[in-house]
Order: sequence, then C-alpha cells, then structure tokens
Amino acid sequence: MTVLAAPTVDAGIDQTIITGNSANLSATATSGTAPYTFNWNNGLGSGANKTVSPTTTTAYTVTVTDAKGCTDTDDIIVTVNP
Repeated sequence: MTVLAAPTVDAGIDQTIITGNSANLSATATSGTAPYTFNWNNGLGSGANKTVSPTTTTAYTVTVTDAKGCTDTDDIIVTVNP
C-alpha cells in the first residue's frame, strides 16, 4: 500500500495596508498530487492569486485541493491602517 502525502498550502505572510490601498494575496501549494485548485473565502472565488482592498482588517482563508481530493487550508490577515 502506498500512502500519498497530503497537500500543504501557504497563503503567505500577514500584510498591512493603508486605507484605500490594495494587498496581493498569493497562495502556493506543495506536496500532494498536482494539479491543485485554490478557493478563497469572502467571495474571492478560485485562483492562487487575488488582489483585495478591504476597508477594515480582514482575515482571508484559502483552501487547496489536490488531484486526489485531499485538502489543506491557511489564513492570511490584511490589517488596514488609516
């Protein structure tokens, strides 16, 4: 029997922006079985890279799913300063 490694997703480091500016979110996946799909919460939808412009400090969660249906999640916080 072969046990495959589960995927691991990294949403990157937390970011701080000034009100009115944008932050770039970029998720990467390792292990598991490619290809990967990435899905973000807060209505961002699918894709590894997103640009966001929150008006208040917001946490974003990305879920990666590999070709075998295995998943992992990670969070990133975008802090908004006035």
